[in-house]
Amino acid sequence: MSCPDCKSPIINQTPTLIGSPVCLPDCPPNVGCADMIASPCVVYTGPNLVCTGLNQNSTLTDLYTAVELLCANQYAQANPLVSVVKVSLTSAEILTLNTTPIQVIPNPGIGNFINVLSITGNFIYNTTDYTTNTVMEFYFPTTTGILANNGIIASSGSTMEHFGVGGGVIASNQPLMVTIQTGDPVGGDGTIDLYITYTISIL
Repeated sequence: MSCPDCKSPIINQTPTLIGSPVCLPDCPPNVGCADMIASPCVVYTGPNLVCTGLNQNSTLTDLYTAVELLCANQYAQANPLVSVVKVSLTSAEILTLNTTPIQVIPNPGIGNFINVLSITGNFIYNTTDYTTNTVMEFYFPTTTGILANNGIIASSGSTMEHFGVGGGVIASNQPLMVTIQTGDPVGGDGTIDLYITYTISIL
C-alpha cells in the first residue's frame, strides 16, 4: 500500500487511524504511545521531542525507533545488569604487569561508565615469593588516581582477599586496567584469579 502524500499530517487529522494514545509506563508521558506504528509515510506534527533528538515532521518510523531506544536506555539505567568477569593472570604476566598493564573490562562506549561493585583475588602460591613491588592496583587510563589496590601477591601462601573498592576514581568511556604499583615485581611464580563484579551505567 502506498501513501499518496507522505507529508500529510494525518496523525492529527485522522484520530481513528492512530486511536487514543496510551503512554508507556517506562517512558516519559509525553514521548511514546503503545499503539504507535512505525510508518515512513506518516509524519509527526506534535511538539518537538528534545529527549529523542527529533523535531516536527519526522516520520513515525524515525520517532518509533527513537522512542524504542529511549525506553531501552531508561530501562537499562533503572535496571543495570550485574556481571561478573574472571581474569586469570599467569606468573609471567604478573612479573611484567607494571611494564604491561592488562585490560580486565573493555571500554563500555561513549556515555557509559564501568561501575565496579567488588573485586576479589584468589592468589595461588607456588614455590617462590614475589618481592620488591607487590601492590596490585586497578585504574582507568585517563585518571590520575586508582580505583582499588591490594598487596595480595606478597603472600607466602595461597589466599583469597577483597580489594578495597570504595572512594576510588572512576571515568566514563574507559576500560578497567590492572597493574602493579611503582615497578615490576621481582621473583615469584604464583598465579592469581581476579573476580570483578560490575555494572555498565549510563550517564
